[in-house]
Amino acid sequence: MKKKDPAIELVHSLSKPEKRFFKIHTARYKTSREKNYLRLFHAIENIENADTLELKRKLKDPLLLKNLPVEKHHLNDLILDSLRELHADNFSYSRLNKQLQNAFILRNKGLYTQAIRFARKVREEAAANELFELQLQALGLEQELLVFVHPNGLDEAAQLIGERKRILAVMQNIAQLESLHVRTSNIYKLSGYPKNKADQRTYAQLKEELDALEDPNAGASERSIFLRAKAHLLASMHDYEASFECNEEQRRVYETNPALIEKRPSNYVLLLFFHAQHSGRLGRINTALECIAQLRRLRTRYTGPMHQNVAEHIERILLPLMIYVNSKAGRHQEVVRLESKAAAFIQKHSPSLYASSRNAMLYNIALNHYLMGSRRNAIRTTFRSISFSNCKDEYETYYMTVLLKIIAHLDLHDEEVAESLIRSLKRFVLQRKEDPKIFDHVFLNLLSQYIEQEDETKRLHLLRGFIAKNEAQMKQLMETMVFIPRWLKDLGV
Repeated sequence: MKKKDPAIELVHSLSKPEKRFFKIHTARYKTSREKNYLRLFHAIENIENADTLELKRKLKDPLLLKNLPVEKHHLNDLILDSLRELHADNFSYSRLNKQLQNAFILRNKGLYTQAIRFARKVREEAAANELFELQLQALGLEQELLVFVHPNGLDEAAQLIGERKRILAVMQNIAQLESLHVRTSNIYKLSGYPKNKADQRTYAQLKEELDALEDPNAGASERSIFLRAKAHLLASMHDYEASFECNEEQRRVYETNPALIEKRPSNYVLLLFFHAQHSGRLGRINTALECIAQLRRLRTRYTGPMHQNVAEHIERILLPLMIYVNSKAGRHQEVVRLESKAAAFIQKHSPSLYASSRNAMLYNIALNHYLMGSRRNAIRTTFRSISFSNCKDEYETYYMTVLLKIIAHLDLHDEEVAESLIRSLKRFVLQRKEDPKIFDHVFLNLLSQYIEQEDETKRLHLLRGFIAKNEAQMKQLMETMVFIPRWLKDLGV
């Protein structure tokens, strides 16, 4: 994949009002470089992709081409300056930071009473919005000024010091929670869900550390971050029931604190996305549909330039999520209807669409065809879904897609094709230099999900051939497995 150019990406992300304001904003700068950055801006507007080579073909001036990195950096700075000015009053942090700068200016002028008034106002509003960094700065300035304007300033300053210590403790706890969240993500990416007792001990240790950080008196921000970390950890352990409960509480925290949604709209969108996924997995379709409805409302609400990226993010995740939930609900005809939109969706969002989202969406369409009895359509869709070249780090989607192909071919008595796919999957694992046992474990556990969905004697009979050929290896593997698939026991292995 070609590396995207940051300056080109920034220009392409601008809305029409933002572009108009940029031109008005930069009209005040009368410099010798004015023509260069405007020509560069217009050239970037007229190219489709964030590709430096395409931009160079558009530009004709040798001097501009020679200094292109410098000019792009200058353009980037000017655009960011204009965006800060345009959106300053839309962000609580920007607005309060401006007031805090006013307080520092007044302090430097010796106007302490006016300065403390500004600092106190910032402190109170920052506390209400849980903007801890600004709250700390305002407290520090107020503490410094109290000795000049109040006879009992030292006593009040001591109280403010206690408040600063409390905020620092909250910020430290949040940092530890976010660190644990990152550690969980890294462990899951490297090892996957717990497959044996050693893995279980690793995840149990993470859970113990996380539970130790829970504060019953936490504010909305801290509580939401704790619940996000815990929900992610529990989902990584495949404890979807407990993860569902954490996400339900997290949703209540956001929806009873609207300011938190405004502060972290992207986090709220991701919460709704994962909660809908886990709800669909657990068969709680009404909850999943509620989350989808809320995402639709947010997409309509976030229409302005300030939240453009949030609206685009919702649009990228909504169709794959609807396909997944309807597939889990057994609404096969609705998935077929949504499938008609998939090709246009992929084409429209291909530059910014994660490969994992694309592949998961096509996988769910393929699974829907399979459950409707259309094995050939399932195989056709899986070939569009995944290949060695585009699987990257999304190993679970790759495994599940190939397994679906294998099962469909076995159902169609294409045993040779199925065995060829099994060998391909083994080669993929070996290419990644993984323990070959990982292949067998993932194969057995993921395959069991589909075996248990439909009790078809013919399908089990066809699988006995594969199991018999690998019986000795599987028995050895089962000694290290914590969870043995029920269908494997039923086959008498």
